[in-house]
Amino acid sequence: MIPLENIHLGEYISRATQRFSSLCAVHCGGRSWSYADLGARSDLIASGLLSRGVRPGDHVGILAEDQPETLFFFCAVMKIGAVAVMLCTSLQSKELKDLLVFSDVKYLALGEGYKDIDFISLFEEIGPLPALDEVFYLGRDPGKLPSMVSLNRLIEAGQAGLSGNPALRDHVEIDPESTATILFTSGTSSRPKAVKSSHFSRVNNAIQQAHDMRLSSSDRICVALPMFHCFSLSVNILAAFSVGASLHFPPNRRTLTILETLQRGQCTVLHAVPTLFNALISRRDFNDFDLSSLRLGLIGGALYSPELFVMIEEKMGMTLLSSLGQTECTAGLTICDPDDPLELRAATVGRFMDHVEGKIIDPVTGLEVAPGESGEIVVRGYLAMQGYYKQPEATKHVLDSDGWVHTGDCGYMNEEGYLCLTGRLKDLIIRGGENISPAELEGVIRQDPRVADVKVIGVPDDHYGEEIAACLVVREGQVPEADEVRRLVRSRLASFKVPRFVFYFDDFPKTPVGKVRTGELRRYILAQFLSVAGTK
Repeated sequence: MIPLENIHLGEYISRATQRFSSLCAVHCGGRSWSYADLGARSDLIASGLLSRGVRPGDHVGILAEDQPETLFFFCAVMKIGAVAVMLCTSLQSKELKDLLVFSDVKYLALGEGYKDIDFISLFEEIGPLPALDEVFYLGRDPGKLPSMVSLNRLIEAGQAGLSGNPALRDHVEIDPESTATILFTSGTSSRPKAVKSSHFSRVNNAIQQAHDMRLSSSDRICVALPMFHCFSLSVNILAAFSVGASLHFPPNRRTLTILETLQRGQCTVLHAVPTLFNALISRRDFNDFDLSSLRLGLIGGALYSPELFVMIEEKMGMTLLSSLGQTECTAGLTICDPDDPLELRAATVGRFMDHVEGKIIDPVTGLEVAPGESGEIVVRGYLAMQGYYKQPEATKHVLDSDGWVHTGDCGYMNEEGYLCLTGRLKDLIIRGGENISPAELEGVIRQDPRVADVKVIGVPDDHYGEEIAACLVVREGQVPEADEVRRLVRSRLASFKVPRFVFYFDDFPKTPVGKVRTGELRRYILAQFLSVAGTK
């Protein structure tokens, strides 16, 4: 067990840039930056931010695609003790304004855009924000909005600041227990919450995950998930700094671009959510790419079947590790070992990580249940969030007075001490007094090769309280009949778990990192299911 370190992210980043100065830190679009380059550029930007009035504790919003400039800016914010408010790149103007106002963003950094969203146009739609002091532009065309401060101007201000007052940054004091980041929950069923995490938790979660994944300075990590998500920020960006691994940013997050980045960069590590892995291996040209350099990947962020896990590992040709993570717990809280057998890695999410106390409790009584019994997963330790920003009541609901984070995930411990997930507590269907886990049904229905994706939800019923609806995305030209779906479930599970309703979709509504928007899907079904209630 490696010890916890009482340092802030600025120290952690500076230590990495000194230790691994000659190694490649970032590669993107045919260009590379060493760790020394990363240290020098982030130092200049940090000094430039100080010269523009940014101070420890100030909230600095970052709305930018993953690129070297975004990383340099993030590192600079950490070095001066400001709080990085990481914003989803798919936000529309009203959503963005709500989050900027709610999270008290004082400074904002904008990139160029994401897909068809131009960030400057989006910002102009919002109108004036009273609390916003200044906007920085991380893109390549600083003339787009003259009132913004370009990254080059910020660096020039940093150079002048260092020459005029080289000790400026020496006066910045950062407590490792202070807030480093505000990340927003995925918001698959409700409005995103702003999660505060400390420097101490971010540093140590990254170190622990790098250790558990056996990362080294020879690893090349393909950053296929966005930095605004806790998964990527921890296991990609910050974990790399622990060992001097290099980060390879694809120019965009299209599956073709990711595969090209993996091949050209001879990447050794790829972490992704199940939907992205599935999209990659489902491409008709997947076998045209040489991915023989891959050795390791983490899968997480959503439930998946053991069958899909095995298929991904076999097709990608790497060791796949299962893990459970949550924004409220910094990122990862469980992980499998690379030496664990495939069947164990495919069916569980591993053991609780070092320095993490975890248990399974009865959600009604709060008492710990026996091994093998399902209940809510709760954890405590260094990785617990500081709370939801400006939401004390919501915080109390998740982070109790004894420091336990109530994850809302359900599962049980097997005989070997590995955690097996059974679904989300709030998704539990109660039909006629019987508790039904949607994840259990989804795992069975996914065994039909014609099913590309499935979500099971509960819908109101006058007699049973709730009935079961299976929502399917099917492969092209292959549609299993509703009765076939029911027969499959009936052959594997109890009769009360057979879905009454079966709905078909071209695709599910998803978050930018691939999670199904359960709330949106449920609202659609609730609006539609009465019209087909007689269809069997």
